[in-house]
Amino acid sequence: MNFSSIGDNTVVHTAASLPTGMNAKVYIGHNVTVGANCTLYSCHIEDDVVVGDHSVILEGARLEKGSMIAPGSVVPPGRLIPAKQLWAGNPVEYVKDLNIGETWANYSYSYVNVALGDAHRNEFTMWN
Repeated sequence: MNFSSIGDNTVVHTAASLPTGMNAKVYIGHNVTVGANCTLYSCHIEDDVVVGDHSVILEGARLEKGSMIAPGSVVPPGRLIPAKQLWAGNPVEYVKDLNIGETWANYSYSYVNVALGDAHRNEFTMWN
């Protein structure tokens, strides 16, 4: 289990091909939390990343390990978001480097979401 979660109404889709020559696929790493109502389009999301609600990650964008995208942000095509940084806006701009506590929160947030999902799923099983 990789402890990644995709929020409600999030759309994950790919292009037929990318002009940059990169693979036209969506890659989502371990311990990733993608908020509700997001759009992921042919992008690469590494481990321990948090993508806020209503965000759009466009083709060829790469979110490095431990990065964070604020809610309502748009990552333009081909943008590289460096590791352990917070980016926000439309288009995204650098906000700050994440400290060790914020980095750990990104990592542990994925476990909390998976535990909540398991509890919710178990509420509706035939043998509750």
